[in-house]
Amino acid sequence: MTGRRLGFNTRVSFSDDPGAGLREGIELFRAAEALGYQSGWAYQRHFDHYLSSPLPFFAAAGQHPHRITLGSAVIPMRYQDPVLLAEAAGTTDLLIGGRLQLAVSTSGNAGWDAVFGAVGTDARTEAERRQERFLDAIAGAALHIVDGPGQGAPVGTQLRVTPHSPGLRSRSGRARAVSGRRRGRPDSASG
Repeated sequence: MTGRRLGFNTRVSFSDDPGAGLREGIELFRAAEALGYQSGWAYQRHFDHYLSSPLPFFAAAGQHPHRITLGSAVIPMRYQDPVLLAEAAGTTDLLIGGRLQLAVSTSGNAGWDAVFGAVGTDARTEAERRQERFLDAIAGAALHIVDGPGQGAPVGTQLRVTPHSPGLRSRSGRARAVSGRRRGRPDSASG
């Protein structure tokens, strides 16, 4: 039975004491590793009593188990700043020793536009744009080349996300396969 992996999905939840719920989530990952699980995935859910920001949680949870892979299931890109998310993902992955796996999607909830802000195009197109920018950023692509004075770096400097975590892009993928096939890129994160 070699080649099989054991993993789990969870919604890190809390009630009146969010801190206690988050600590219980960390303990779940620690216990799962002790039981032989190789991966644990946490859902992101806004405006409810669940984990709304998985990367800080993974940075903390990854300090306790030392082998288990930590993954997002799934981060909707419509509501993310792709460059800031790439910076946080790189930082988290480096802190936990290259064990982060990310699944990102172009799904969303149009009702949340009132909170996150509406966009000038349809939500799916905007989410796909942000998803592509995020995946380029974690791959280490130059996001801008300084082309004039006053841009914070010498002319000609290629601006890339730092810290960059080599290999994070190969462990991250689109949760919506059709989007990846259209662009001829890998579609899914490995589990």
